[in-house]
Amino acid sequence: SINISGILLLIIRQQKASLIFSPPLSFRQDLSHSEAGNKYRFSFRYKASADAWFYFVKANSKSPTLKADGWQYYETDITAETDINYFEIGTTAINTTVYIDEMSIKEVHSISAASANSSFGTVGISAAESLGTGTVTFNAYPEYGCGFTGWTDANGNTVSQSAEYNINNITSDISLTAVF
Repeated sequence: SINISGILLLIIRQQKASLIFSPPLSFRQDLSHSEAGNKYRFSFRYKASADAWFYFVKANSKSPTLKADGWQYYETDITAETDINYFEIGTTAINTTVYIDEMSIKEVHSISAASANSSFGTVGISAAESLGTGTVTFNAYPEYGCGFTGWTDANGNTVSQSAEYNINNITSDISLTAVF
């Protein structure tokens, strides 16, 4: 993931100006080692003295307009594509001040759980996705008269024999199966 802290101050004194993040802070730089189709959560805090816009070059259209007297938070999910190469902020207003802070791009990891046989038990998970931080809890609930054997990964390997299984700091998609 990429995290940029410290306030970026953009003062625009002419019409149709824009700020282009280019390497090493570009969106492309961060995703260049990922496969197209990976999902990322993009977020930042901002305030702007007049209407400003932002977009990813691939979109070829302006994203939501930014304007706020106080600090606001923006978050969106984006899918990596091979031809996205930068994020741009700009305005068509004169004498505009735009502040950007706490910009972050983090990969979103998919979390799923299934029961090998729903007649013997059901499953639950605390979250359907992870940004690589925190804990995700998998729960197995055996039906009356059935026992829980363990959690298996996509390759059939047993990863835990506990009905409540916690995983910290997830760095890839995870799919587990509860065996009853």
